Amino acid sequence: MTKKVLITGAGGFIGSHLWRYLDYHHYLVIPCVTTKPNRPHPANGQIYSFRLPDQQLGSIIKQEKPDWLVHCAGGASVPKSLSSPNQDFRDNVVATESLFDAVAKNSPETKVIFISSAAVYGNSSELPIREDTLPNPISPYGFHKLMGELISQKYYRLFGIPTTILRIFSVYGPGLKKQLLWDIYQKWLTSEIISLYGTGEESRDFIYIDDLGKVIHQVMIKSDFKATILNVATGREITIRQLANLMVDKLGEKKQIHFTRQTKSGDPDRWQADITRLNRLAQINWLAIETGISNYAHWLHRIGEGK
Repeated sequence: MTKKVLITGAGGFIGSHLWRYLDYHHYLVIPCVTTKPNRPHPANGQIYSFRLPDQQLGSIIKQEKPDWLVHCAGGASVPKSLSSPNQDFRDNVVATESLFDAVAKNSPETKVIFISSAAVYGNSSELPIREDTLPNPISPYGFHKLMGELISQKYYRLFGIPTTILRIFSVYGPGLKKQLLWDIYQKWLTSEIISLYGTGEESRDFIYIDDLGKVIHQVMIKSDFKATILNVATGREITIRQLANLMVDKLGEKKQIHFTRQTKSGDPDRWQADITRLNRLAQINWLAIETGISNYAHWLHRIGEGK
């Protein structure tokens, strides 16, 4: 029998890629989106359209009885969480509580994968960052993702809902229209000088979107679903200066890069994940960042040409 996977936030960057990936691997995907996509998506059945929290989710779970539920929905912007913390709380905390309540009441055997974020760590004093590092969020988004993790753990420990928590680091790839790489592209299009926050020595741990799909798939199959927390990244640190130079090189036309030395609220200094736990669960042949950035630049040129 075909296994069912319900994806919340299936119209977003991570959710839409995961939808395609699991559809390709012959899962029956049950996509839940905020607004129905106006472009073709692989679909084996109905697309559900609503915004969490919504009682409709409980009815869908009761009817579909998914084997897994991957919770990708929610706010995903540090700047927006700073300007509208109450809305971010509703999108990331209230929505997550309502989701787990719906699972507990309608299909408690469904395995839930909660998509969290490395933003829960904030500025860590030690690199690489391990899962047992004390969280120290520096944005409402980071705090709210941490609250979502606690909700996940609550429903596992008190109500037996099988769950796994994934702390995603910096995910990128075709389809991404926000954050640092998109910002570099927009400035590359319009300016001779690409001006960026910071000193350039800040760092991130980037993971390509297709690799993230592989990780989530392996977690579905192999995780013990005992509220385990997993860092999801490559374990490779790259400075923003190195990344910006690589991005400009792949875009084609050389531009000057200037770092303002100004800090941006909610942005951490350095990130590098310890992926020892993840490696015990799954061995992923990570795409080299040079190849990933090249793929992303190619996609940007295609959409710029209207293709």
